[in-house]
Amino acid sequence: MKTSKTIIGLIIAGGLIVLLAFLVTYKQVAYVSFEYDDFKVTTKWEMVNPITKNTKLPPKLSLDDELDVEEVILGDFTNNGVQDVGIYLWKVGNYGDSLPFWVEENDKSYMQHLYIIERTGPKSYKSVWNSSNLPYLNLKTYLTDIDGDGKNEIIVLEQPYDSAHKTVAVWQWDDWGFKNIWRSESGNFADMKLQ
Repeated sequence: MKTSKTIIGLIIAGGLIVLLAFLVTYKQVAYVSFEYDDFKVTTKWEMVNPITKNTKLPPKLSLDDELDVEEVILGDFTNNGVQDVGIYLWKVGNYGDSLPFWVEENDKSYMQHLYIIERTGPKSYKSVWNSSNLPYLNLKTYLTDIDGDGKNEIIVLEQPYDSAHKTVAVWQWDDWGFKNIWRSESGNFADMKLQ
């Protein structure tokens, strides 16, 4: 009797290990494409390696030590034909030293921001735009002309700061900042790829 309980226990433990291995290596991936004048997200389960962030800054570009850089993306964010450096980072405070006239006190929360820095020469850069607190946590980003209109879009796997559900959003530069041009329904996405 004791032997059969041990065997049943081992079978259950082995099943739990197999289930855990599946949950760790197989995740729901959002595939993003642009079809028939609309963005489309399809999902499937596939093996996913842990997401690695590119945190290497271009040569001669340095930031304040208090800024926690998470991801660096090179490309033309502002669609002016000049290569930019897009930097997702974490910092304290919604704004910098200068506050908008309607804000009395800087929000001291620690949240994600997007900085756009333009390359002005082989080893020189200038700041183009710095966001205030991003409304969603950006988990993964692609910069590409996904709809073929000649302008790059930012395709983002994003998540509210206080929720586990994720969405895929498409943003485009709009003179001074980015406007959201599309957002998917909420899902349990673990990764994102372009199709």
